[in-house]
Amino acid sequence: MLNLNRYVIVIVIVLVLSTMRTLVYYGLQNSNIITIYTNSVIWRYSTNGTGIMEHVVLDIDRQGFHYIKQSGNSVYGRSSTKLSIVLIGNERMYYQYTYSRENFSLSIDSNIVVNKRYVVVQWLNIEMKLYTNQYVNKSYHRFLFPKTIVLQCLDRNITINMNYAFVKVNYLKNTTLVKLSIYDIQLDTKMYSYYLAKCLSINKIDKLSNALSYFNTTYIPMYAKVDTYIASVESIELLDISVQGLSLADIYNAFIVLPWIIPTLNISLGILYRVDLPYEEKELLENMKSLDFVAQTLNLIYTYVQDKLVLLELVEHLMNRYSLQDPSIKVELNKTVNNISIYMELREQGVVNMTKDEVLQLLTEIVRTLNSAGLRLVGIENELYRARLEDLRHALSQQPDDARMWVVISALALTVVQVCILVSAMLYVFKRWKRYEKPSFNKPLG
Repeated sequence: MLNLNRYVIVIVIVLVLSTMRTLVYYGLQNSNIITIYTNSVIWRYSTNGTGIMEHVVLDIDRQGFHYIKQSGNSVYGRSSTKLSIVLIGNERMYYQYTYSRENFSLSIDSNIVVNKRYVVVQWLNIEMKLYTNQYVNKSYHRFLFPKTIVLQCLDRNITINMNYAFVKVNYLKNTTLVKLSIYDIQLDTKMYSYYLAKCLSINKIDKLSNALSYFNTTYIPMYAKVDTYIASVESIELLDISVQGLSLADIYNAFIVLPWIIPTLNISLGILYRVDLPYEEKELLENMKSLDFVAQTLNLIYTYVQDKLVLLELVEHLMNRYSLQDPSIKVELNKTVNNISIYMELREQGVVNMTKDEVLQLLTEIVRTLNSAGLRLVGIENELYRARLEDLRHALSQQPDDARMWVVISALALTVVQVCILVSAMLYVFKRWKRYEKPSFNKPLG
């Protein structure tokens, strides 16, 4: 009975120490700390939670931003959409759009040049794949040589010159592959502007009316790039947005000029609808009339990208208000049903001269801007003023915080004690077992 009590006491001690270590670990996990270094500020805020529902990574500087969001998706299925637009040299736009789902894929790319006299679609390539249950082996193609198309717009005729195009169709086993390529389509700049203003539905194309006033090459940026990627895989949805430019003005100009450049893609495709093609190809093209490049592109941009432009305004604001030269911001956010964790870092040499109040105000402005950009951080800015502030910019304050140091030491000490007790208990049990070990029957008696 005495031996049993000893075992019980040992077990109780081990359980108590394990519980204390868990509590210490819990205290380390729930944190709210702002650390100021000579060239950066870091805010770590976390509360315990399991099962990540949303994960966000954001990088911002004065050349643009990169935003990644991974979250749960209530609509199961597999699909992806990617839009990439590059404007360069005050005259050129490269456009690429891809879409795929279980039984269908679409790829579009084009290059457009704008000058004072002409808008030239240098090429427009479209590739469609449709997976069916029909097992047919057949292929054919048609070439379309120089062609002049006239679009009637109220009292004017708009002439469009096409240099070359072809349609290629392949039926192979259970796949239908359609390729369209159009080259060197020229539109008179003034007539194209007239067509957009008078004969294209302004209500259908959001913000086109404002864009028409910027219809000249001076508003095409020297360099700006917009990338949007949306993917849905079973229960996970991924959103990846990247906007880059040489300056904030270049980025805004890119969004200004897009609505009046992109309609040239629809016009180019419309030329094929007017060409006298065989019935079978006409039927294939009928399925493509639903492809509205303008609607698809502007919908993606205004739905997923437009509200993120406030992030670039934030960088400009921080530079002007706090005399920062080259600020960059990194944010990592994890959200569960009831909990949240945030890692936020501002990198900038000018931090060394900022007061603690300025640091708090700066972080507050960052959080409010992130909230307006759709991160849903309402009320989180209040936690900044409850945070423990560590200022490590001076030599005397570079020692670790005493309270946190004692927590770490306590955790280590409890771990060491727990391991020692477990080892002692194992040795104690082993000795008792050896003492009461039964004699072997192979040994001689007496």
